[in-house]
Amino acid sequence: MIKKTIAAGLACSLLLSVSAMAAPTQFSTAPQSVVDPAWKTITPSISTSTTLSYSLIDGKVRANNLAVKSMEASMKSMEAMDWDEIIDEIEDNIDRLEDQLAVLKAANQAGANAQAQIKQAAGETGGGTTTPTDPSDPTGMMGQIEEIVEGAIKESMAQMQAQQMAATLQSTIESLETQLEDIKEQKEDYKKTVADTKVQFASLINQTVAGIQSLYVSILSYEDQLTALKESQAAVQRMVDQMELRYQLGQISRLTLQQVRNSYDALLVGLDSMENGITFMKSSLQSQLGEEPTGQVTLTALPEVSAADISAASYSSDLDKAKAASYDLYSARRGVEDAKDDMDDARRENGKNSYQYKMAEHSHQAAQYQEQSAIQSFELSFLNLFNALAPAQTALETAQTTLDYEEQMYKVAELKYQLGNLSAHALADAKDTYENAKRDYKAAESDLFTAWTSYRNAVDYGLVTSGT
Repeated sequence: MIKKTIAAGLACSLLLSVSAMAAPTQFSTAPQSVVDPAWKTITPSISTSTTLSYSLIDGKVRANNLAVKSMEASMKSMEAMDWDEIIDEIEDNIDRLEDQLAVLKAANQAGANAQAQIKQAAGETGGGTTTPTDPSDPTGMMGQIEEIVEGAIKESMAQMQAQQMAATLQSTIESLETQLEDIKEQKEDYKKTVADTKVQFASLINQTVAGIQSLYVSILSYEDQLTALKESQAAVQRMVDQMELRYQLGQISRLTLQQVRNSYDALLVGLDSMENGITFMKSSLQSQLGEEPTGQVTLTALPEVSAADISAASYSSDLDKAKAASYDLYSARRGVEDAKDDMDDARRENGKNSYQYKMAEHSHQAAQYQEQSAIQSFELSFLNLFNALAPAQTALETAQTTLDYEEQMYKVAELKYQLGNLSAHALADAKDTYENAKRDYKAAESDLFTAWTSYRNAVDYGLVTSGT
């Protein structure tokens, strides 16, 4: 079974080097499919602005956020791996060794031919006349035999060395060829790892954008709460004034008056704490956008979600898009594919009756169940997001009706006050009720926006966790 050490190791080291936030992303951004995510580098543009709109967050995060830039750099590092260069180098080495082997084989054949000629010459010498040509030199023939034997020994030794070298070269070539096949397989594994990591990083970047957009919405919500507290401060101040008067008239005790004063002081502390918290959140927002974290920035209102937007949502077609965009489902699908590859490897290498194959077969079945579970969970989460749209729209319409009514009631109260038929205190109460209706309407707007963006995040990016 092929070990995927190089590819898996690089992927793990890169994945451990980055972190991301999980939350909904901006619905108006063009969707990026997880199957083939757009991967491009955006030139940073660090600046400091005093006003920020929701629509600018996506671009600023992708251009300037350090976590996003870290993932982009890690992705480029993985893509810089040149397997073709490694493969070409090994193939060149194999070619050079094969050329050397061919030379040795040719030399070995020449040596064999020389030995055959020597043996033939020795046979002719020993099989000819035994009478020396020079009777006075009986050792002449022996000298020729010695030369033949010495030559044969040298040729034999040279041939043996050539054969040993040829065997060594052949072994090296075979080793390199095996290594080459492993490298080619690792290249394919690495390509899958790069593709998977690219999909995961695209999803993490979307989640990072989403988390910062969610922070934007939270800041606006806290600012609305701060406004409500400040208005409550005026109401409580009126109550304190009334209690002061009643105390002077002897209608309440000093203890009761002190309790009212303590409530007012606690309100002031709460106001100060919330203001500091909002400043801190704004500083965090600016920092993640690549801007100077001064905490002094004005956030504009959220984009409006129309009734037409809600009515355009189509559960069936949008669910198919969401599934195609989901990294969780992509990962589960990959898990099934990898488990099947392992099962096929085990059957090929160890046989269908081996325990290795049986283990791999069960693992494959487990991966299939996990994928089915992931799909069921995703569909349920998506259904919850879809079902949240209509109630949010209804709540906004109800808040609008209530706001219209309280606005009319406040106008009536103003008219009565001008005619002298209503006290200033009653007019202030009517105004408080009207302001509360306006805050309730803004809250309903925010709730609808959150429900809609959560739904669009699921459709466009496959992000459903934060909406469930």
